[in-house]
Amino acid sequence: MVPEPRPNPNLEAYDMEGLTIGTICSHSALQIFHGARQEGFPTIGITKADRKEMYGSFPMGRPDEFMVVEDFDDMLKPSFQRELID
Repeated sequence: MVPEPRPNPNLEAYDMEGLTIGTICSHSALQIFHGARQEGFPTIGITKADRKEMYGSFPMGRPDEFMVVEDFDDMLKPSFQRELID
């Protein structure tokens, strides 16, 4: 008999009701957004302004919300990190 899987203890520290899945918009991200939506998680896509329209055009794979950056290095700034957490 296969034992029932137990949740990873590290996940206990997270508020699973308030968890949002976020990633940089890319071809692979479309699958991440789609899977997160199927599991009931809200999603955030991080992209540059000139790419937002393209990633928004995939109904099943677009994120619920976009965070637009001028440069992907902006994600390393403390202000951006705070915005992600909030």
